[in-house]
Amino acid sequence: MLSNASESRAIRWFHADTDGYLGGRMLNGNAPPPLMSFSAYMQTVKDQRRPSAPFWQNLLAGAALTRLSFDEPRQSFIQDVHTVEIDASHGEFSAANTFFAIAALAISKLPGRSDITVGMVVSGRAVFLHQLEIAGPCVNWISLRVQFDGGMKFNDLVQSIHDQRIAGLAFEASRMSDIAKASNRWAPTDRFGFTLQFQNIDESPSVQIDGTQAQIEIVNSPIVYFDPTIFIYAMPQGDQ
Repeated sequence: MLSNASESRAIRWFHADTDGYLGGRMLNGNAPPPLMSFSAYMQTVKDQRRPSAPFWQNLLAGAALTRLSFDEPRQSFIQDVHTVEIDASHGEFSAANTFFAIAALAISKLPGRSDITVGMVVSGRAVFLHQLEIAGPCVNWISLRVQFDGGMKFNDLVQSIHDQRIAGLAFEASRMSDIAKASNRWAPTDRFGFTLQFQNIDESPSVQIDGTQAQIEIVNSPIVYFDPTIFIYAMPQGDQ
């Protein structure tokens, strides 16, 4: 939704179609990068799927999806929001990895949870240079595994998550069915019991189109469905 003081205009924005082509450049009349064929994109995805299996097999050996137990699951949506003050970064680690570590610690407080496997939202933007012109599905959910021991310090925890994310950069496009197959313990239709997301971009950005400043807003879909996943979500407020 684009709007200014006098008028509003709705545009159907297909993120997967525009991600690799810098939508802001197109809206301002600048030439996009050369178009890459869809077949080339599909070939890239296919090539990535094959080498991803050893990574997920090694990471998820013996892992089980971490869930809460519900006696009577109900179709309800419960939201709880807390504002907390933390440093923008924890030493050499990003705010995102610090948040993932804090969330993992909270989940580990559940009885018998010293080895947790949860979902993690990734952007798909941390690709290698030769893939920058690839357009396709960007946001994805992949596995994050955290194993605790009695002597682990917080910095060690964040470091382990940092190392795992760096090692998995090439596999951010992995499908849940591929991850489940590699784990040897999950069904292809399994869903994460917990999903962690660190949102580090402005959800209501503005853009200048032909000299006019417009605000971009997300129009929520009226479709309602039941998802048993518990989402743990963080978003910075200003510079905090």
